[in-house]
Amino acid sequence: MFDFNFFRKDSSEKIYWENPDNIISDISNIFLISNEDNSLRVKSDYVNYLFTSISEAEFISSYKEYYHRLNLNLTTFTHEGKSYSLSDIEVESLKQKMILKLIRYYDINGGVVKIRPRDFHWVQVVNELRWLLDKKIGDDEKLKYSFGAHIIRMKGRNYVRMIQGQINFENNMD
Repeated sequence: MFDFNFFRKDSSEKIYWENPDNIISDISNIFLISNEDNSLRVKSDYVNYLFTSISEAEFISSYKEYYHRLNLNLTTFTHEGKSYSLSDIEVESLKQKMILKLIRYYDINGGVVKIRPRDFHWVQVVNELRWLLDKKIGDDEKLKYSFGAHIIRMKGRNYVRMIQGQINFENNMD
């Protein structure tokens, strides 16, 4: 059974942490934001989303808040004597994709963004990491699972179950 109290403990070792060093004041250099047919278009080098239920101010506020609280483990990961890390471009791309996936979820489901600790371990958000590691690492499942769990600050077995469950779901969609 999953322990949701895991998220409630305020610690720099958790995926959801109010990081005083992780604050952005201006996102205009990250995204091109425009109005499009009563909707909000948000583009960057890595994302292109159309939001229908939130305003530009709500998007900016939500993005900044998620960014401030997203605490990926970006320390070097060692596996079988080799060191692995994400490049700055991979980190920025991953953060944008994870955060916009969350904001889009709330946009589709009523437009009120409720930032919660468990959001960062939602399977659709974790999939962004999975897809990045599939491209970066290839077929080494043990390395991908270990490195992914390290980055997302999740117990290895929980990360493996989540990813394998999602893969099974995708394979059985007919």
